Amino acid sequence: MGLPIEFYVYVGYGLFAIIVSIIAINFILGGLLGPFFKVKKSRGKMILVRVRHPVQDYFRAGEIIEGFLVYKNREKEKKRIPMKPGIVSRAATVYWCEVDDEKNCFFDRKSGEAIGTYDPVRVDNYIVRALTRPGLFGDNFVKIVLILVIVLLIAVIALGYMTYKNGQAINGVRTLLEVARTATATVGVVQ
Repeated sequence: MGLPIEFYVYVGYGLFAIIVSIIAINFILGGLLGPFFKVKKSRGKMILVRVRHPVQDYFRAGEIIEGFLVYKNREKEKKRIPMKPGIVSRAATVYWCEVDDEKNCFFDRKSGEAIGTYDPVRVDNYIVRALTRPGLFGDNFVKIVLILVIVLLIAVIALGYMTYKNGQAINGVRTLLEVARTATATVGVVQ
């Protein structure tokens, strides 16, 4: 005997109520739940970024990479802002900071004033361009090294062959000198 149909109806209503409640809470909190759980799941590797926008504030998950706070704004552009002391605070069991979307700067947690301004999208583009630029020889570096190794190997083989031939010639001259020495020694004995 299986469970009655009312059980499945109650479970369905319960799941529906939970999903609607989560959506309502996320709406009321202004989209905080998604980035919050992403930061919480990272176990301290990420930081919650509250982006102050002139129209509406929003939340993003960011990372601190080599002294820069890196996050994506609403337009999915990666922004990179240099970290400053006194910016990060801890609330709701995660680390977070506040950033101005227009001025591209941090807000001090004690005074609430903006700290530093510059264009983080352009700086991020410069950093990415510098990291992904081709090397000194470009893609041909491996080919150039391989050609140099082959030429060097041919030169070593040619040098070895010439040394071998010169060694044979020197041995020939040595045997001629020995023959000449023995011939002069025998001529001196005969006279």
